[in-house]
Amino acid sequence: MFPAPPVIETKVFVDVNAAHGIHDRPSQWAGLLFGHPNTPSFLEGPSFDRDGNLWLVDVA
Repeated sequence: MFPAPPVIETKVFVDVNAAHGIHDRPSQWAGLLFGHPNTPSFLEGPSFDRDGNLWLVDVA
C-alpha cells in the first residue's frame, strides 16, 4: 500500500468569467449541448504542475 497523499490547501486562482466580464454572455453551443446558454466557457481539467504553471483544457 502507498501512504496517504499529503493534504494540500486549495484556493480559487481565478474566476475566468468574472475576470473577462462574460458571466451572462449567451453561447449557442452551450445552449444546444447543455441547455445552459449563459455558460460562456467550459474549462476542464485544471491542474498546476510542480513549477506553479496552470494547465487546462478549453472545450471547443
